[in-house]
Order: sequence, then structure tokens, then C-alpha cells
Amino acid sequence: RPRFRLVALPHAGGWPSAFRSWWQVLPDDVECVVAQMPGRGARVNEPLVNRVEPMVDALARELAELEPLPYAVVGHSFG
Repeated sequence: RPRFRLVALPHAGGWPSAFRSWWQVLPDDVECVVAQMPGRGARVNEPLVNRVEPMVDALARELAELEPLPYAVVGHSFG
């Protein structure tokens, strides 16, 4: 059972698979949740969103549906 959640945000053109290796090295009590933005990953057929606000709102709604845990958000971009 996880005691902590790591919420990972891929770079703008990135896919969730960018964090695949993390799942193998994180402790068992850390859950890694990777955001899938519209137009990427399993959501590749959805139209891209070009504004931050709708993405943040959607991410907040989805995270609110998960079991409450302490969490950290990590993002990656060199753009």
C-alpha cells in the first residue's frame, strides 16, 4: 500500500513512458502517477490543448478522485 504519491508531468511533447524507469527504482510505498495530456500517450486521439488552465483544472479533478496521500509533483522540460 503506497504511503506517498509522486505526480510526474512529462515535457510538452512528452509521453508518460518517459518515466517508465522510475517505476522500477521507487520504493514500494511510493506510487508514481504520470499525467497524460490530451494528444499524448493513451490520449493521442484527443485534440491538443494550448492553454495551461484547462490542463491544470483537469489534472486537479483527476487527482482529487484518488485516495488522499501526501504527494510531490515533478516536471521535466528544457524548452
